[in-house]
Amino acid sequence: MKITDISTHPLGNYVLVEVFTDEGVIGIGAVDSHYPMVKSVIDPAGEHGLLAKLLIGEDPREVERLWAKMEQSTFWYGRGGGITHAMSGIDIALWDILGKSTGLPVAALLGGCRRRLVKPYASITANNIDALQKKVQRAIELGFKAIKIGWGALGVDFEQTIKWVKTAREIAGPDVDIMVDFGCSGSGRAISVSAARKVIRAIAEYQLSWIEEPLTPDDINGFAELRQSVDVPISGGEVFVNLRDFKLLFEKRAVDIVQPDVCKAGGLTELKRIAFFANLENIFCVPHSWSTAICIAASIHLVASIPNGKYVEFQIENPLNTDLLVEPFEIKDGYIEAPTKPGLGIELSA
Repeated sequence: MKITDISTHPLGNYVLVEVFTDEGVIGIGAVDSHYPMVKSVIDPAGEHGLLAKLLIGEDPREVERLWAKMEQSTFWYGRGGGITHAMSGIDIALWDILGKSTGLPVAALLGGCRRRLVKPYASITANNIDALQKKVQRAIELGFKAIKIGWGALGVDFEQTIKWVKTAREIAGPDVDIMVDFGCSGSGRAISVSAARKVIRAIAEYQLSWIEEPLTPDDINGFAELRQSVDVPISGGEVFVNLRDFKLLFEKRAVDIVQPDVCKAGGLTELKRIAFFANLENIFCVPHSWSTAICIAASIHLVASIPNGKYVEFQIENPLNTDLLVEPFEIKDGYIEAPTKPGLGIELSA
């Protein structure tokens, strides 16, 4: 089997990647990044279409060798950033091809399916408490047993943060996992260690599963200091793009939970490595999967295959999560069953 072509298509604010073979097997992947940039890195017709030129004629089933070839051959164009984003989509598609050609689900190929059920958490954002109430209630109605509330006043307004978290817990009840995202990975949101510590201690009574991105991503020493001074688990890492970045978090013991994005941090090949090193440090791995159903599917396979996984993120207001697949993900008793069909086990609706 040989790769014959690689194509990219805009998918809302994201990118669909398709890898074609001479045996008619097609792999799909996705990138959480800017389409023109990803296209210029991949597209064989482009002046700088690096990645497709490297892979056409190769056996797509040699996934990890091809990942290394892409990284080593693009060294002079920068390690990380847009190159790694684009590699992520291709890598996911290659794992999809390997699964389809062997008749196995990707989770089995990543080392074996350790868990049949993965717990999705509804990832919601709100600008005011009325919207928050409606969205939390909607998540409960959809069958979610875990909900993450994010951004808005959370973290940046002490009193409102307490009010929002209390409201979410009252609506969800005691048996639903609640997470809180301060959103400091976003532009313009910055909280000091002391301010974050104060508000986290104030909301700890609401039995929170974790506090996400409580500080700006590069403040790794601040993360480590904060983590040592609060009783709620701290998570982060959604903006980092390869294992080299994540090793800094691990070495500093800066987080309890690491959140790499399979569609930007190097694909399944690199996320498997990130999860492995996280597990050595007793750090939980919860992939960031905000973008598309393809990202969710890949994340489910990863979480199903690693020892330090349980959750997958699910943005309930995104049609690229809810309407993109012929058979949408089904939540039963608060869980999604890991796909058992070959490859990613999904089919796009259009």
